[in-house]
Amino acid sequence: MRHAPWIALLALLAGCNSAKVIRVSSEPPNAEVLFNGQLVGKSPYSKEIKFGDTASADTYVTVEGEVRRTGWLSQRFSAHDKQEQYDYHIKLAQDLRTFRIDTTPPGAEVELGGRPAGKTPWNQTVEFPWDPSTGDFLPVQVRLTRKGFKEAAQNLEWGSSTRLEARLTQVPRAVTLRSDPIGARVLRDGQEVGRTPYQAEQEFPVDPRTGDFRALPLTLDKRGYAPQTVEVDPEDANGAVTLVSLPKPWKLATTPPGADIFQGQTKVGTTPATLNLVFPLDPATSEITSVKLSVQKLGFRTEEVVLEYEASASKTIALADVPKEIALEVAPGGAQVSFAGVPVGDAADPEGNGVGRLKRDVVFKVDAAGNLLPLEVSVTKERYKPGATRIEYASSGPYKVTLEEEPFTTTPYWDYSLESVSGKMQVKVKASTVRSQWDTAERKGAKSQLVNLTETLGGKLFVRSPALSPDGQSLVFEVHEKRQDKQCSNLRMLTIASPKGITTITNGYTLDFNPSWAPDGNIYYCSDRKGNGFAIYRQKPGAPALTTVLDSQESNLGVQAAPVGDQLVFERWTGFAKDRATIFRSTTTGGLATQLLEGECPRWSPQGDWIAYCGFDPSSGKRKIFVMRPDGTGLQQLTSDPESEDLHPSWSPDGSRIVFASDRGRDELVGERNFDIYMIRLDGTDERRLTVNASWDDWPIFDKKGNIIFRSNRGGGWNLWRMDVAE
Repeated sequence: MRHAPWIALLALLAGCNSAKVIRVSSEPPNAEVLFNGQLVGKSPYSKEIKFGDTASADTYVTVEGEVRRTGWLSQRFSAHDKQEQYDYHIKLAQDLRTFRIDTTPPGAEVELGGRPAGKTPWNQTVEFPWDPSTGDFLPVQVRLTRKGFKEAAQNLEWGSSTRLEARLTQVPRAVTLRSDPIGARVLRDGQEVGRTPYQAEQEFPVDPRTGDFRALPLTLDKRGYAPQTVEVDPEDANGAVTLVSLPKPWKLATTPPGADIFQGQTKVGTTPATLNLVFPLDPATSEITSVKLSVQKLGFRTEEVVLEYEASASKTIALADVPKEIALEVAPGGAQVSFAGVPVGDAADPEGNGVGRLKRDVVFKVDAAGNLLPLEVSVTKERYKPGATRIEYASSGPYKVTLEEEPFTTTPYWDYSLESVSGKMQVKVKASTVRSQWDTAERKGAKSQLVNLTETLGGKLFVRSPALSPDGQSLVFEVHEKRQDKQCSNLRMLTIASPKGITTITNGYTLDFNPSWAPDGNIYYCSDRKGNGFAIYRQKPGAPALTTVLDSQESNLGVQAAPVGDQLVFERWTGFAKDRATIFRSTTTGGLATQLLEGECPRWSPQGDWIAYCGFDPSSGKRKIFVMRPDGTGLQQLTSDPESEDLHPSWSPDGSRIVFASDRGRDELVGERNFDIYMIRLDGTDERRLTVNASWDDWPIFDKKGNIIFRSNRGGGWNLWRMDVAE
């Protein structure tokens, strides 16, 4: 019982602690209640607690209370044993959150819980309603409206993101668009959305900065028309457009160029041309159709061209020629006609009235620019000057050419010369032409009668160097012609009494020169047939066998057999004498030759006691006629005209005269020198001109009757002529 007083004291002290009931309620409810930092429950909350002077597990000196709830600002309170009232009703203040609302486009009206709150972009604090029974936050409905867009609605949750983004959906508008012509494609952003007339709902573009509607650009595109963009007003979504035709560049060319291009009756260009073509509209389909052009050029067929819009914008047309009939009249008839240098035929004169006629269809040529070139017509006829005319395609016929008589023509002439090459003489052939008079007759009242001995050759061959047979019945002469591009000379023989029969003596690809007769009937001549200079040969007429008389490495030309005896005389060209020859004498059997004097073309007198030849005049350097004895003595110069060349001497049958060719005379028709036949006595007197003709006369010889036989190109061709010489 020793402890009894302490027990009594404790009991007394215990009786001094007081118990109180603390009641805590809150708006909103279900808030956490904390006493002295310890969670004791949720509101509404009621608990009896003890207050004392010292704190223990179940005794409080004071109560520091706190009421808190998520989304609300917490509040504190205090309780102790001296209070009269222990009921606490706490109204929490909402912890307001700031929300941002954005719309695309901006400027939308914002309603929160049915009340206008502003426009987007919107950035404000939001007070949420709450459930009185539970204290939980209720969502706030957000309504977004903008003219031209569908309404958007969304709830704001207290615990959700504080940023709300909404893309408003545009309400499409009915757009009406018309075009003239119709059928244009309607393009939006390059994509086809329809064709005019067009009516459809479209969304309008929006200004991203202000959110206002902008005009809607629509492009109208139609084949053959210029694209046009229409700005459709969002307030009045209607439009009407008149399309403008779009010319299409076309490159049109023709061969030849220079053709006129017509569209209908209107000339639109000349080829080559780039045309800006407007393609017509088919009223039935409102679609463009093809363009029809015609291409016209004088001298060519008109071409119709159809151009399609989609086709390649380049076209070349080959024009077809339209030949023109050329009716040509030529006086006199029988003339040869050439068009542009090409023979087309003879202007025949079947009626015999002196006028020839020719018709031909001709295609005219064009130049590089496509211009029609005139047709160059040339007309030729023997003995007439060439005639010509120029015919334009656009001109009309008949076309006439009258030829003027031509007294002269030209004939080919071959000049043979010997040149030294490496010490050896080689033949050089030079082709040229010489004048010929068409009229074969002699002038100045000459009484001479002329006979063409080689008429059967037609004057087409180059003849020269005639020689008379010992009986005076036949002639041997050279005929020159080209064979396989090689110049050849062969020997022919004719009978003077019947010259139509011409006999071949030699016939090869050689040069056979200077034939002469020996008293025994052999023919001596010079030939290059061995290829190493000209040798002297002997041959019987009609016999193919020939004998080499003098085979020399030099060139032996101008050989003539003596009328009596066995002597030969000839000229020799050496590689050392340059352009001068030397006369030699030899026998008909060959052997060593005797050198006489410098000269060429030696000719025996009828008695064999003189030799006539061509020598060079020391003062003029021209060739003149000389005579000498067979041994080189008795030299005499018979001709001395300082300006002339005297060639081809030959003796009269009685040996009293010499005929030769000379260019000392000037023909009165042309006023120029030309070769004619002259005669002179042995003593150098009584020089006479025997031929007077503007042609080339040379190589004269006498026949047995004293007539002159010579070569001439009179009449337009080379022939041998016989002329009676009056004493």
